[in-house]
Amino acid sequence: MASNNSNKGSPKGLGTGSDKKNFDGLKSVAEMLNYMPKEDRDRLLANLAERNPEIAQNIKQKMFGFEDLVQLDGAGIQALLNKVPVELFRIALRTASQELKEKILANMSARAADLLREDLASQGPQRQSVVNSAQAQIAEIASQIFSVRR
Repeated sequence: MASNNSNKGSPKGLGTGSDKKNFDGLKSVAEMLNYMPKEDRDRLLANLAERNPEIAQNIKQKMFGFEDLVQLDGAGIQALLNKVPVELFRIALRTASQELKEKILANMSARAADLLREDLASQGPQRQSVVNSAQAQIAEIASQIFSVRR
């Protein structure tokens, strides 16, 4: 008897492979992990890193990122500004989108925003690895604030 290759009984979108090119499983996992309590998320990622460090790293990179801060409301940005040293923002904002820079600056006092604008305009070159590290640190702090606020 020939087998039937239909995806009868399979959840919608699974089984045919026709939409694989539009589906990013690691991004979906990262989005789910963003909603988990930090302790559980860290334990799961550490477990995964022991088995497959490359996949664990790819998932971490797809989780809440620095540019995602633009999605926070004013209260969220202000909460972040209270937790993150201005020096870290000074480094991280070097390669940030204009929209994110404006959102951060709009939620600072006028004086602090002016000082940060001046610093950003007059900064010399900065290693990309240093900027990436500052951005990752801020994203991690934001992720912690977000998971606590849920």
